Amino acid sequence: QKSAFAAISKKEFARFWSSANYILNGGIGVLFAIALTVFAAIGAKGLFESSDLVIEGFNVSDIRELAVSVGVGVVIFFFSMNSISASALSLEGDSLWIIKSIPVSERDILLAKAAPSIMLNSPVAAVCGLVLAISFEVSPIYYVFYILTPVSVTLLFSLAGLLLNVAFPKFVFVNEVQVVKQSLAVFLTLTVCMLFSFIILAILFVGGIFGAGIIANAVVLALSLILNSGCCLMLIGPASRKFSRISV
Repeated sequence: QKSAFAAISKKEFARFWSSANYILNGGIGVLFAIALTVFAAIGAKGLFESSDLVIEGFNVSDIRELAVSVGVGVVIFFFSMNSISASALSLEGDSLWIIKSIPVSERDILLAKAAPSIMLNSPVAAVCGLVLAISFEVSPIYYVFYILTPVSVTLLFSLAGLLLNVAFPKFVFVNEVQVVKQSLAVFLTLTVCMLFSFIILAILFVGGIFGAGIIANAVVLALSLILNSGCCLMLIGPASRKFSRISV
């Protein structure tokens, strides 16, 4: 037997993988992130063979740290293009009453709605960060930062998208494209997450330039953890209460 939470999560995964529009519009950033990571891993050796000609005044360690920091920042930017959770609730449409009639707490329903986004983005982000760190041969003791930073930020994107979907749901639509591509929640999610990713990329780039890429990653990680905590509190509080009042 499975719990109601597991059943709802499974339903959300099935909905995501059964819709080409949902996959392309909601998860395209994953493909870009993977492509960038593969490209960076393949080109890492050539970069360092010509690094003394391209970047003067930096030693090899500084260049490696800069490359990984920028790489992680760009990966995060690509994940900001994903909006899976920003349309998960709206896609219930006029069938919302069915999921609301299940004897499960509003918090668990909302978490299940965010499950596909979290389970798709976070593992891929962790692998991308690890591959970049290995490819550019940074110190192994720093691997944890280059893994946890993109994971934490992608988790933030998933929670933020869900919260915005609760705040601005769209239950009346002709086809799902209007939800996954044209809804206000998706637009706001993409805008907010991309702007935040640009800030992150700037922090990581400046940190790498000054030879403090790992410190910059630690700052981004700490900031994202704080924001994740705030999103979780909103999810179990105001968002759950608003969801309980929503009717179609």
